[in-house]
Amino acid sequence: MAHGGKIALIDGYNVIMRHDRWRGVFNRNQDQARSALLSYCAEWKARRGDIYDFIVVFDGGPAVMDNARPHIPHVRAVFTRGGETADDHIIAILRQKAYGGRHVVVSDDREVAGKSRALGAETVSVSAFCAQLRPRAQSESPEDDKNYLSPQEKKAINDELRQVFGIE
Repeated sequence: MAHGGKIALIDGYNVIMRHDRWRGVFNRNQDQARSALLSYCAEWKARRGDIYDFIVVFDGGPAVMDNARPHIPHVRAVFTRGGETADDHIIAILRQKAYGGRHVVVSDDREVAGKSRALGAETVSVSAFCAQLRPRAQSESPEDDKNYLSPQEKKAINDELRQVFGIE
């Protein structure tokens, strides 16, 4: 493992459809939602540095995404071929030990998470993944935010992520 970092395998549409941050955008403009998720991964890499590569797997060929998608170092959008699902592709990557490194899978799909753990990958829920970089506006009160996390929920998510990413 030359780079020494973790590889995050993101179940692209699962993440987009399970979180308000991108679901509403997806319903209006699918390209924008995919690009926003890729940008979030780039921001994660820049601010945290605990993931070396993000591989965001989407169902469908690359024609489903506008050719103007941003090129972001260490953040790749991978589109499955006909007949293959993103779930299948993620599991195939884990079975082949592709890309080297330790793998972290982000998905709320129980089957994907279970198979990923069985293949030695760490798993992170969509809410834990999305909560990491979300800044709260000073004027925003918890009552106004349907995604508000209590201090106990924040601690539980942080503890889970510290364990997953080996941060003390």
